[in-house]
Amino acid sequence: MKRKQTNMDLYLRAFPKCQLCGDFAAEVHHIVPISKGGKDSFKNYISLCHHCHRRKGLHSKWHEHQIELLTKKFYNELEVLGETSDEYSDEDFARLLRQHLAEEKAEKQKI
Repeated sequence: MKRKQTNMDLYLRAFPKCQLCGDFAAEVHHIVPISKGGKDSFKNYISLCHHCHRRKGLHSKWHEHQIELLTKKFYNELEVLGETSDEYSDEDFARLLRQHLAEEKAEKQKI
């Protein structure tokens, strides 16, 4: 049985590099933890590698890292898509990511 693709899976496919160090991203991090009132939405996602995701204080002192993470996320989304998740509802941003991935795939098939 095929597993349904989640928004986190989609985000990770669209942003396969760690948005902090540039290595291969393996995980999606919630910038504001769900337990602290953060939403499970594109506006709160950032893709990270294992090392950066386990960086000391990233979870326990999340508020100290929030501006850094949001800034990196903003510029990365702008560089890749020309737009940011801040400008869209989750449904519309998911549509934009799917379109971006389809165009990227079509471009690779031309080569």
